[in-house]
Order: sequence, then C-alpha cells, then structure tokens
Amino acid sequence: MVCRSHLSWSMTGGKKVPIPLASSSGKIDSPQYEFNYSSDSTRDNIISFFIKRREDGSILFDTSLGGLVLNNQFLQIITRLQSSHIYGFGENNHDTLKHNVPERSSWGVFARDQGTNWDTNSNHYGHHPLYIVMEQTLNNIPSGRMHGVLLLNSNAMDYSFESTPSLTIRTIGGILDFFIFLGPNPEQVIQQYTWLVGRSFLPPYWSLGFQLSRWDYSNLTHMQMTNKRNRDAGVPIDVQYADIDYMDAKKVFTIDPINYQGLKEYFQELNSEGIKTIVILDPGMVDDQKYYAPTVEGIKEDVFIKWDNGSLMRGTVWPGPVFFPG
Repeated sequence: MVCRSHLSWSMTGGKKVPIPLASSSGKIDSPQYEFNYSSDSTRDNIISFFIKRREDGSILFDTSLGGLVLNNQFLQIITRLQSSHIYGFGENNHDTLKHNVPERSSWGVFARDQGTNWDTNSNHYGHHPLYIVMEQTLNNIPSGRMHGVLLLNSNAMDYSFESTPSLTIRTIGGILDFFIFLGPNPEQVIQQYTWLVGRSFLPPYWSLGFQLSRWDYSNLTHMQMTNKRNRDAGVPIDVQYADIDYMDAKKVFTIDPINYQGLKEYFQELNSEGIKTIVILDPGMVDDQKYYAPTVEGIKEDVFIKWDNGSLMRGTVWPGPVFFPG
C-alpha cells in the first residue's frame, strides 16, 4: 500500500543539486491517493492539480488558487489547506504548537547563526520545511486523520498563511521537491517521513543526561564554579561543554593560556568522575600563513576551498579572515 506521493518542479537550465533519497520500485498496486491534473483555457492555460485521499475524498494538496512561479532565484507555490489545524515548520518562535492561520504572518526558514528573542518570529538555526495537517470533515469536525508535507529544499525560504485556508511557500532557489505523507495518523506520518530522510540513531546513554553548555564563561574558574554549583544542588551533570571562550583569540585548536590555563587537567578530573567533556570546534582557519600551524599545514596539503582561478576563498568568522577546508 503506497502512502506517500512525490511531486517536483524546477526551471529549465541552471545548476540544480537534487538530494539522493531512497525511492520505491515496482508497480504501485494500491495507492491511498488520487492525482488529478487540469488546465484552464480561460486563464491563459494555467495548470493546476490536486491530490485526494481515496478513502474519504479529502483534498490534501491543491494548487488551483494559482500563484505558481518558477523564476531564477524566486520559486513560489500556493496550496489550499485541508483545514486550518496545521503544525510544524521551523525553526521559529511560536506562541502555540498549532499555527494561527488567520494571523496571516510570514515566517522565515533559514539556518543562520543569529541570536533571537522569545518574542520575535525571526528564524533560528534549524531548517525544517515539514508541516502536518489535522484533517476535518465537511462539518469542520476533526476526522482523526492527518497528513504531512515536506519540501525538500535547503535554500532560504519563507511561508505564510491565508484564511482560505491556504499556504504560500517561497524560496530563492533549488527545486520545488515535495513529498506528501498520507499517514493517516500522526505516528504513521512521522514514520513515513523518517523512512524518507532517515531514522534517528540510538545515541550514547550519557548523551541523554543533563549537559551543561553556555557561551561566555569568562575564564576556567567561572566554568568550575558553575559546574560545582549545579552538582552541589544535586543536578546530575553528565556532560560539560567548553564554548569558543576557551580558545586563544578565537582560533581553533588553541587554548587561551591565561584565562583557561589548566583546562586540560580540569577536563581530565571531570572524566575521572564519569563526566564527559566536549569542546566546540569551528571549521574556519584564521588567515595567518606565517605563525598559525593549522593554516600553514592546510595550505601545504591543499585542503582549503578555492575560487575558480585557484586563489583561496576567504571568509570571515570569529577570529577574523579565515579559510575553510573543502
């Protein structure tokens, strides 16, 4: 029984990088959905389609509102929603798990390293263009069925709702590559989703414990006092992190010889007590081609990303100008 559907649009020409995923093979004998396609000659031959759940006729994806745009650096699609009970997308702050569809707000989806406050709808680190809809009957009563839709696209995008109810998704590139999971219950939707993108792995037992992590420990003493204060309060700490503060001038593979003198010995002490330790490592190597050994060695071994003309591609991160390994 087939319980998912795959739809894809893209512009002709230009470079696109489809993501390889597991695919079904063989003849589809009993799909749970129907695909319907039409062209309206009174509207400049605008094409539209909808996907319907066979069991009860619910329309799960419907582009008849129009608004499909496929341009360079701008792709847009609009779909009616089966109901206004919609969950998912991210990563943003929301007052509730259920989206407030009548609010008609726009939300960004872009994995950018930026600080956000609880009272803003700015995008966070995560990029998760997956939404789940709780379906309803013609009498606007929840039917108990749900479906999910994934847009497999890692470009910057935004999404917004209209009271129709409808959903508009815009992205600056890539492919409009949709996967529709027919469920019909929430657990099955997630099972079908993880079948596509990969199941969660079983993490090490210690990683499920309390982990003490923060930026802006002013020095090693500050870290030690924070750790001790938590343990004295009975908090069973399993992991202690060191953020970028421990580095010398924010250069990766270094330790601040003044503020973090003794870090190695302190971590060995924690390890002997059964506490795991993790240090942050950034990919950028500072552009110091004379004294900084990782950069000198990286250039020698030709590991850094280059421009087409062969020159090193330079970016800017915490220590200043940096090179990135390829």
